[in-house]
Amino acid sequence: MKNLILIFISFLAIQFTLFAQAPNIEWAKSFGGIENAVGTVVIETSDNGYFVGGNKNLSTYLVRLNHLGDSLWTKLSDYSAGDEDNVVPDLYELKNDDYMLGFSSSFGGLLRVKSQGDSIQYYPLILMGQRRPPKFTHLCKTNDGNYILSIWGGWNDLGRLLMADSLGNEIWEKTFFNKPIRYVIQTHNGGFATIGIEGDFSASLGVSLQKHNFDGEIIWSKIIYADTSFSNNYKDVRSECLLQAADGGYYILCNGQDESAENYNIILFRTNEFGDTLWTRKYGGSGIDRGEYFTKTPDGGYLIVGSTESFGAGGSDVWLVKTDSLGNTEWTKTIGGTEDDYGKYVQVTSDSGYIVTGGTHSYGQGDHDVWVIKLTHNPVSVDNTMKIVEQYELSQNFPNPLNPSTKIRYSLPQLSKVVIKVYDILGREIVTLVNEEKQTGTYDITWYAENLPSGVYFYRIQAGDYVKTKKMVLLK
Repeated sequence: MKNLILIFISFLAIQFTLFAQAPNIEWAKSFGGIENAVGTVVIETSDNGYFVGGNKNLSTYLVRLNHLGDSLWTKLSDYSAGDEDNVVPDLYELKNDDYMLGFSSSFGGLLRVKSQGDSIQYYPLILMGQRRPPKFTHLCKTNDGNYILSIWGGWNDLGRLLMADSLGNEIWEKTFFNKPIRYVIQTHNGGFATIGIEGDFSASLGVSLQKHNFDGEIIWSKIIYADTSFSNNYKDVRSECLLQAADGGYYILCNGQDESAENYNIILFRTNEFGDTLWTRKYGGSGIDRGEYFTKTPDGGYLIVGSTESFGAGGSDVWLVKTDSLGNTEWTKTIGGTEDDYGKYVQVTSDSGYIVTGGTHSYGQGDHDVWVIKLTHNPVSVDNTMKIVEQYELSQNFPNPLNPSTKIRYSLPQLSKVVIKVYDILGREIVTLVNEEKQTGTYDITWYAENLPSGVYFYRIQAGDYVKTKKMVLLK
């Protein structure tokens, strides 16, 4: 009888693992009032609150929230954008209530925001005043504390990369003719990778993936088109977001328009380290479905946020698509009302949930309001409490590279004395994370490395006779 119960519990654990459910909404708040507003980027702050950047009435709009989503303060800047998406991804907290962001306007560039109570000071660090200014599309903080901005357009379809120091002083700028740049990341080797548009707007458009050296010069460039094995041929594929895989390859989030010019679907490309396509995945239905941003999740998969007209309640709705590392759909979630609602940005939170921002017409006071949605962690996952731990295991930390914190997961099949320590590359002990007896189960611990320099570190577990060491990278 006991064996049958164990078999039944194991069966339930497998079923829960195979059929993971979408997370639940913890809270949803709208901001902006009667004027048009949208959120384009959100981060969790060091006090477990949230900081949202976007625009309101074509000016930079900032909202500071506590952990329950209640507004602590809002600020509307004096910089008129003339562009719907004003604050660009990504946004960085330098220290408590001290932020660096990028924004597109007639005087676009870096903006440092400091808050002391209700007082906020603005520091426009790069002024790009032109009659037809370029559009900043993405901000990336580099390992050495500088900032690189990707730039689209201006007087023509130029692509540009601009490197600036922490005080907004330009270090270098590179221009690429007929290569509008949508997104830039720093790669594992310290260089950069960018995505943009390939082809003119009257012809079939593809994705331009480029690898750059430390000074922004192009090392190689690849053109990627949608897989013709899809049921629809796509005449227009436009890149949105870029992430690098642990093996040096790339995940590229795109939107594809089919030949009818009526439908859009989300497309995810996976390449090797040289930009050669390994596989392609498509998400969406018969309507207009778009992806705006995606992020890596602690289980090695990815979470896409955007909007859907195929599966919503009316108009467009916020759409979340969770995939595994191979792009296979694990769950989807639709959030919205009968009017147009859409997602722009998503991040994993410290409690293993998600924070989403975008715009809502269904639940705001104006035509469109900033919408911020907090989702709980996935209620059913591979670490469900019903799952029987059968062996010792030390998982790879996430995120990796880390800055400044990371989570380490380990599993114990029986009562064990556990010791987990962190070492630098010379083998010197940095810190002891765990040194106690633990019951069987799966555990998460968080390591904070704010005061340590960038570099390679190792973490080692000893539990009974089980000994395992893994490498992690700290990039600041």
